[in-house]
Amino acid sequence: MGFIASMAVSTVLAVSATPVPFGPDTDFQWSNGVSAAVLSAQVFVPPPSAALPPGESAVKILIKITNGTADQFDVSATTVDVKSGVDGTQARQFHDEAAGLTTGLVGAIEPGHSATAAYGFAIPTADLGLIDVEVTPDYNYDAAIFEGAAGQ
Repeated sequence: MGFIASMAVSTVLAVSATPVPFGPDTDFQWSNGVSAAVLSAQVFVPPPSAALPPGESAVKILIKITNGTADQFDVSATTVDVKSGVDGTQARQFHDEAAGLTTGLVGAIEPGHSATAAYGFAIPTADLGLIDVEVTPDYNYDAAIFEGAAGQ
């Protein structure tokens, strides 16, 4: 008979019946006390190096992760994925250091502290009124879904 090995995967589930709205007063909290928020989504004029095709707008999305645990929390593995419109068109992320759009969150957060970073995405202009943002703070977490519109 064969040997069956099982690996326990520790996942902190993110169960939400509806997406969390964008804004500084709303967040999603996982069961261990880590929380995330999409503080804002703002249309901005990108530099020519962003090379956005016609019909797309540059959107700066501000993400905040708060460490409500008793230990340091490394946010270097945080992923942010964006879809827009009723068909869920996948947005293309871009970086622009001059606009403050780097690779995103990095490093560790002390207990009770937060980290905030801006992410840049190219989104079809027609879809700016319906944007879904998935935030996954680490490989051991399920994504939290946020929904809102890009401000002008």
